[in-house]
Amino acid sequence: MRKPGGRAWRAIAMSAAVVGTAGCFPVTRITSPRIDGEYTLPDGTPVAGAHVALSIGHDDRQCARAQTRVMTDAAGRFTIPATHRREIVFLLLPLEHIAVYNVCAGREAVFDTTAHESLDALPVPDRIWLDCVDRAAPEADGGTRVACVLGRRPEEDEPA
Repeated sequence: MRKPGGRAWRAIAMSAAVVGTAGCFPVTRITSPRIDGEYTLPDGTPVAGAHVALSIGHDDRQCARAQTRVMTDAAGRFTIPATHRREIVFLLLPLEHIAVYNVCAGREAVFDTTAHESLDALPVPDRIWLDCVDRAAPEADGGTRVACVLGRRPEEDEPA
């Protein structure tokens, strides 16, 4: 078998360079949507002054390296702004981006575990609503004390 000569290697290198850079360019991506929500006790009583944090990535389930931390208002409501990241994308891969973010919530600023975990393929939604409920004590099975689930904004329930 004959080894490729200088021209063949140059052609292969040039092809790889063209294919490798033709689809690469910088973009700004949403890494998490704007998150609005409400933090309550099981009976619906709002919890004012509770801590809510957002962490990007799958490895920070306790939000120790949170990108954003907010507190609930007197009505138990909170808003976490959307987060963005500048990166280089390669267009030849049809599904190259998955957004992973964790929302932690509790009455203290240190969290035991994630209250809501999201794994979104593109496109990440612009905005979500979370209903967070704080149980009085951790679940007997070791589950989290606060659970946040996707819900509907209260305004969506009112007729137009």
